[in-house]
Parts: sequence; C-alpha cells; structure tokens
Amino acid sequence: MTEIPTIKLNDGNEMPQFGFGVFQIPDHDEAVKTVEMALANGYRLIDTAEAYNNQKAVGEGMKNSGVDRSDIFLTTKLWVSNFSYEKAKTAIDNDLEELGTDYIDLILLHQAYGDVYGAWRAMEEVLCFGWIDTTHKRINGVDMQRFTPRSKRSQWSELNKERCRRLEKLGLMTKAERKELPDMSEDAFKIDPDIKAAFDENLIAWENFQKFPKLYQRVRIDSIQRNKKKDQAVFDKRLKKLIEQSEKNKMFGQWNNYGRLLEY
Repeated sequence: MTEIPTIKLNDGNEMPQFGFGVFQIPDHDEAVKTVEMALANGYRLIDTAEAYNNQKAVGEGMKNSGVDRSDIFLTTKLWVSNFSYEKAKTAIDNDLEELGTDYIDLILLHQAYGDVYGAWRAMEEVLCFGWIDTTHKRINGVDMQRFTPRSKRSQWSELNKERCRRLEKLGLMTKAERKELPDMSEDAFKIDPDIKAAFDENLIAWENFQKFPKLYQRVRIDSIQRNKKKDQAVFDKRLKKLIEQSEKNKMFGQWNNYGRLLEY
C-alpha cells in the first residue's frame, strides 16, 4: 500500500487520513483476522467502538500483527448509554482493558445525545495521563486541559510522566495535582535485566542506542518491559525489534508526541 498521508489535529497529533473500520464484524475470530490483515497491508488507523462489540478482537489483532503499538492510531467511541461523568470513566477503563492497550489515540462520543458534558469531563480527566492522546477544547481562544487523579490500577508510562513534566514547566500543574504523581526523577527509571542482557550480546546496538535521546530510550524500554508479565512472547518480539533497529542506528515509533515533548 502507498504510504497514507496524515492530517495534523488541533493538539499537534497527526492522524492518518485513511483507515480501516470494523463495523459489523461481531465475530471474534473474523475480527481478529481482519485487523491482522489490515495492518499487514499497510493500514495504520484502526477504528472500532463499544457498540461494535469487537474491541477485544481488535486488541488481539493488533497484538498478533507484530506492528508496534506506537505506530498504530487507534480510535474507539463511547456509546450513548455511557454518557455521564462516572459512567464514561468506567467505560474508558473497560475499553482499555478490552483493547489490551495502555492508551487510545482518539475517543469519540458516538452520538451527541444525553449527558454529553459529563462524558466530555471524563475524557478531559484521562487525557493528561496518556489514556487519550487526542481531545481538544478551547475557551476564549486558549487551549485547556484538566489534570486529575488517574485510576489507581493504571500504570504510569514514561510517556505519561513526560507529559506531566511538560505541564509542570508550562505552569499548568497545581499543588493538589502534584500529590498524585509517582517518582518523577529520571534516575528512578531502571532497565529490565533481560533487556540489558540482550543489549550486552550486541554491543553495536547498545552503543547506538545510548546515543539516542534520553526520552526515546526511556519510552522504548518502558514500552517493552512494562508488559513483560502479561505476555512474554510480545516482550521477546518487541525486544528483538529494538535490538535490530538499534543495530541499524535507527529510531522507530512515536515517542515525543509529534515533537511536543522535545522543546517545551
């Protein structure tokens, strides 16, 4: 497939202009294979929804595809029955679990009906923690974001932490919000021994990797090791790709929010 052009959204993220939707594919196995084939053929935007009843299959197809999660733009939609503040927060948590991912690139309100404002509030709350990368609100011409506590069971990724460092530097963090943060020091980040051992067997890859930006190093390592306990096969596959690309002196995947985390 010819490379698909992207369009820049209001918050700076880029979204493929052409994607693959899974509406009316409720059969689990069929949906899994469909997503695998779509990604194998070059699609990088996958569109699903709570009402499609196939989010688990979409997540499984993404995992089986071998395509790095950071290279996929994933869209889902909140169904109207979840349009309230509390229901939307619960629904988004469930969406993440069904999709088997730590973040969703874009969440849409499937119908503008009912407590749309309450659902929007919930979407704002999860934005800054990296659960949703793309939602946008302007008040009097100023971009607005809210920062509130995330679900206790949700992990902090290195990308999420960097987003919060950016908010701090921009003067958008409050005292109460800082209390919810984990250890934000870069020195607190540790590399899994198995990853370091793999690099020790390929010193060229390690030497190249050490020259890459520190944020890239943390995000790439974190994206591999944070799910090690969940799926060893995925851990091994992602580690293999990291070693291979590092040996070629190549960086890959989205790791800086399309440049927003490079200079702020």
